[in-house]
Amino acid sequence: MAILRYNKTRGFTLIEVLVAMAILSIALIAIFRNTNITIKNAQYIQDKNIAHWVALNVMTRAEVGLINIPTAGNMMSGEDTLLGQTFMWQLSSQTMQDLPMLQLQVRILNQKKESIDTLESFIQKPSNS
Repeated sequence: MAILRYNKTRGFTLIEVLVAMAILSIALIAIFRNTNITIKNAQYIQDKNIAHWVALNVMTRAEVGLINIPTAGNMMSGEDTLLGQTFMWQLSSQTMQDLPMLQLQVRILNQKKESIDTLESFIQKPSNS
């Protein structure tokens, strides 16, 4: 006749639980950090895209004459709001040596006055320049 023994060693030891919790903690920290970096990158890309649209709008207004183009070597600035965000812009022009053209440059700045985007274009030199 066989004697049945009851084994009281069911479950996990305290050390096994602590090791599992440490591994889980490291994995969760890595996931949260990666998610945080992804959110910051998405915000940066969104801000950069909106800034580029603002630069395109300013450049287009300058090219069609809605904004007076500053004389060569000078700069004018302004502010535009697009999609609920306000960006500062700076428009400058430079003459092109031996060419009847102006090089226009629009710089877009954030609220901290850091440059986000720059857009350049060339137009025919106005007759009064």
